[in-house]
Amino acid sequence: METNRPWAGLPGDLRAAKTLVYDPKGFVCLQPVPEGGIMVAFHASALDGVARNPALPTPLLLRLLAFDGGGDGPPRYAPQRTGLPESAVAVIPAHPNPGARVDFAMSELAEPVQRARLVDEPSPKVRGCQPAPPEDEMAAVLNRAGVPV
Repeated sequence: METNRPWAGLPGDLRAAKTLVYDPKGFVCLQPVPEGGIMVAFHASALDGVARNPALPTPLLLRLLAFDGGGDGPPRYAPQRTGLPESAVAVIPAHPNPGARVDFAMSELAEPVQRARLVDEPSPKVRGCQPAPPEDEMAAVLNRAGVPV
């Protein structure tokens, strides 16, 4: 990596994100560093900002979802977006970090049908974060099961 152009050696989609998000506003980006320690926490807040961008291309969103964040998982807002593409929704239930699945389960922006993929979630922490169904749906389920309401 060139020292006078630290972003030159990064993948094209990350350079494009820098060009589209940071450069127009005059923000100065620090040289990228390997994951770990305080620098991950610093960059995580910047990545949260990128994750909130509704124009974020799907390939970059998938890279954010795969980001480990030094063990903290992907940026918090990556799984909490309106209109998550199917390719992103497909990877969240299998994400190794339960925090990513919790963020998705608690997202008010994700479609209920998308969050329903977590119904067989083995982690009680994730299952406990899922919203309860509306009362009329719950009553219908209980009636079908023969439970008086």
